[in-house]
Amino acid sequence: MEAKLRRDEARHAEAKLGPRPSGRIAICDPEEDKFRFATIRGMPVKITINNNGSVKVEGDFTIQDAAGKEFGLGGRTAIGLCRCGASENKPFCDGSHRKTGFQSTCEARELPPPAPKA
Repeated sequence: MEAKLRRDEARHAEAKLGPRPSGRIAICDPEEDKFRFATIRGMPVKITINNNGSVKVEGDFTIQDAAGKEFGLGGRTAIGLCRCGASENKPFCDGSHRKTGFQSTCEARELPPPAPKA
C-alpha cells in the first residue's frame, strides 16, 4: 500500500524508523499489524546550468532512460548531467568538459508561450 504523508507525519515516522535513501519509509500499521510504505515528497527540484560545465539537478527527482527504466542514484539528492557530450559516464558528468575545453554560458531568460497544438 502506498500512502502520501504530510510533512509532520513523515518527520515523526522518519525519527522512529530512520531515513530511506529512496525517499520511502516503512510505517507499522497497528490496526492491521502490517508495514505500509510511504513516499516522502516535497523537496523542490532545482536545476542549474553551470557555465562551461554540467547541468546540476538537486532535490527529489528520478532519472529514467528512454525506455522508462530508472537509473539507480544511490540515494543522491544532487547530480551533474553531461552537457558537453564527452563524458564516459553519460548521462552523468565526469568532468570531461574541463579536458575538452567545453565552452557554453546560458543566462536565464523568459521563454515565449508554447505554440498552440493543432
